[in-house]
Amino acid sequence: MSPTQVVVIVIVVIVLAALAAFAVVASRRRALKQRFGPEYDRAVAEQDSRGAAERELRERERRHAELELTPLSPESRARYAAAWEEL
Repeated sequence: MSPTQVVVIVIVVIVLAALAAFAVVASRRRALKQRFGPEYDRAVAEQDSRGAAERELRERERRHAELELTPLSPESRARYAAAWEEL
């Protein structure tokens, strides 16, 4: 292989890696926008950078995944619904 071919192959590999990285970032961004909706825009506006806002939102997702959610009993649900209606 000539040095020119090696350089061309290296450049193609670098370009493909950059495109793959861009696709991953775009996919994550799209997923966060779909999951958080208007909250995504608010977080981006409040943070110094889009990356910082996205890290915060991913951290929220991680904390939420660690929670142990249990459904309310029918009695508790009725009590909370009644209290909410009073407000």
